[in-house]
Amino acid sequence: RLLNLYRPGIMLYGFYPSNEMKESCPTILKNVISLKAQIVQIRSVKKGEFIGYGEHFYTNEETLVGVLALGYADGLARALGNRIQVAINNQLAPLIGKVCMDQCFVKLNDIQAKEGDEVILFGDKSAKANDASEIAVLLNTIAYETISTLSKR
Repeated sequence: RLLNLYRPGIMLYGFYPSNEMKESCPTILKNVISLKAQIVQIRSVKKGEFIGYGEHFYTNEETLVGVLALGYADGLARALGNRIQVAINNQLAPLIGKVCMDQCFVKLNDIQAKEGDEVILFGDKSAKANDASEIAVLLNTIAYETISTLSKR
């Protein structure tokens, strides 16, 4: 007797197990996981300053910076600094500088935002945010790792 089994795994969360599966599978999946934070502080930084550890972001103009209380201790990869845009009020803002242990920074010069506003680092495609699979590609890994490193903090 022949049985057919299907093991959905990560597909239950709306992600394909691999890019190969995504290309070969006609099923459209809906992402059910989002990583969100709030802007806890907004500061104006003068032209010619560095933001964050290691001087990885230089302000070549006066820059409005939003501070998010989310960092690598929460599962946000350090390597995402200066590499992704996040969604704030259906607008995209770059994540700038290195991701710190407990915080990260977004450039708000062209964004209408205030302290307390929600920031979507990945998840809700209707808000223009990346999804975990897109983040995984940037990090040269898989969506499993992107979501399994998130902590309860």
